[in-house]
Amino acid sequence: MADTIRHRILQALVEHIEAHEFVTTNSIPVNPGKTRYRPEDLPAISVFARTEEADLDRYGRQQCSLSVEINYAGVIDRDAEGEKTSILDQIETVRGKLLDALVTATLNDIADPPVYTGGVVEYPSEEDMAFVASVEGRIDYETDLQDPYTQ
Repeated sequence: MADTIRHRILQALVEHIEAHEFVTTNSIPVNPGKTRYRPEDLPAISVFARTEEADLDRYGRQQCSLSVEINYAGVIDRDAEGEKTSILDQIETVRGKLLDALVTATLNDIADPPVYTGGVVEYPSEEDMAFVASVEGRIDYETDLQDPYTQ
């Protein structure tokens, strides 16, 4: 069976993130929908589809807006002497790379380019030094009325 337009958009987004230089250079696995990681699995990136809204336009087509979230889970690096590197520098670098991966996605001409809508950083505790940086975006697309497979 064919994939829905929404599914094709998410596949294209995941493929774009997997090919992003930050991800390939650092050999970071991209896991759609994964929410839990063991410490030995870090760093890792998750991609989620969140809420979706749809309206009928005046030409009888569905105008859809899909919210997506990209999360990076990692551990603060340490230098050769075992000292932590700058937490702020590391987290903001990761967050910037995630944002770049989101907004540069082209999505195979089936949707408008993603628009950044916000993000969250979960700073590490002193015990585990694990952190999460995430960016959220909106992807607008259209389908034929009551047909999620056709544009």
